[in-house]
Amino acid sequence: MLNSKGQERIELPAAPMMDAAAMNNPDTGKVGQAPIEIDGDTAALKADNAFLTDPNVTYPITVQTGSGTWVGTGIDGDTHVSNEVISEK
Repeated sequence: MLNSKGQERIELPAAPMMDAAAMNNPDTGKVGQAPIEIDGDTAALKADNAFLTDPNVTYPITVQTGSGTWVGTGIDGDTHVSNEVISEK
């Protein structure tokens, strides 16, 4: 993430995604990554469609934040999920 001068302010690593089987036992199930894309003042997790449509994935899928601290809503670990599609640029 860059500031108004184009200098890097913070690195946003991809968020880990784990299916229900992997949440029960990390050695089983499916694990993926959801890169974070910034567009103005919006941050969006971009989950891999191949992961989401894999017939071997056990739902529900959990997307984890990179740390125990989540800043934005005031509730630790809270994530807003939207079904709105952000257009590709």
